[in-house]
Amino acid sequence: MKTTSVFGIRLMSIFAFAVLGFGCAEYSMGPGTSTGSGPTTGVERAASGTPGDTKQACLNRIPGNATPGQHMLATTSCERDEKNRQAIKAVPGQ
Repeated sequence: MKTTSVFGIRLMSIFAFAVLGFGCAEYSMGPGTSTGSGPTTGVERAASGTPGDTKQACLNRIPGNATPGQHMLATTSCERDEKNRQAIKAVPGQ
């Protein structure tokens, strides 16, 4: 009975690692393709949430093939981030 239990635990462990390994894999769309429509060079290339980021740059990073719900959520996030940036800029000594 104990052998079956150890075998079952090992089998489930292998299965769990396989599911995590294949389930979390990132699939490429192929060479030279990009999922985003934002700029890739210049000042507008600031990373999301950094001081150099702007609302327009954030909006430009929303993919063109986003669903309406994804677009609405991303737009709301960009607006929220812009409000946070303005609040930080309002603090004296920054």
